[in-house]
Amino acid sequence: MAVHPFSHTAALIFYRSKKFVLKLNRKYNSGSSNNNNSSCGKVNKNNQQDYDPDYLYKRGEAYLFGRAGEQGNEKKAFEYFQRASKLNHIEARGVLGFCYEFGLGVEKDFKQAELHYIPAAKSGNGLAQARLAFLRKYGRPCVRIDRAEAEMWQQKVKEQGEAAIAWLLNAASAAQDHARAQDKLGVCLQLGIGCEKDEKTALHYFRMAAEQDHLAAMYNLANALEKGIGCEVDLEGATNWLERAASSGCRRSCERLKTLLVKECLGQETSGNVYLTGYCAAAA
Repeated sequence: MAVHPFSHTAALIFYRSKKFVLKLNRKYNSGSSNNNNSSCGKVNKNNQQDYDPDYLYKRGEAYLFGRAGEQGNEKKAFEYFQRASKLNHIEARGVLGFCYEFGLGVEKDFKQAELHYIPAAKSGNGLAQARLAFLRKYGRPCVRIDRAEAEMWQQKVKEQGEAAIAWLLNAASAAQDHARAQDKLGVCLQLGIGCEKDEKTALHYFRMAAEQDHLAAMYNLANALEKGIGCEVDLEGATNWLERAASSGCRRSCERLKTLLVKECLGQETSGNVYLTGYCAAAA
């Protein structure tokens, strides 16, 4: 039987090719290849996290509250909340509204706050409902007042109970004191928004925030001390906090301080207007 003249050569080429393929397989199954594969896996995992709204929301909280080994960074926190919000994370959207309302990691913008609160509130987010109830009741620049709608949102908050203020409680108890959250939690506790009224605890949170030079908290604390809300009437303490807030530029604290002094609540003469000149100049 005749042998094909190229059969030996073809067999040799096939044999060598097979050895080469086996060698390649061993190379790509080696440790170096595994390292490359693991790094690729890591990239894929990170890519997945970039599209995981729960992960992004938790990272935002970690930066906002200085938790999970992260230093407090409001700007980074805002960025994570924004990314989670774009992926339809309802809690993130409510917190994003809070960031816009109080200037956390972004320039204060009441209209943007409202735009984020509305869809979050409609989806049942208690924080958004509570803040939207406040904005509709009292208004802010570019935000309309609607008392009927405010009452509707406040009723929604009451139906949720303490769950509505859960995020504020979390923020107020953070390792890094968050004066804005503490002040707003104080308001909720004082008025019974989303919880049972607790004027004494409200006073505690107002004081915590006021001691961090939060102007609204100073005013709220002074108001409670003046009227004896959650405490004994303390006109001297009220005046001290109003003076401190007025000297930092709080106009309504200056006006309230005038009222206290003109009424001679602390034995001051009606010439208190002269006494207040410096404060009112600072608050102008």
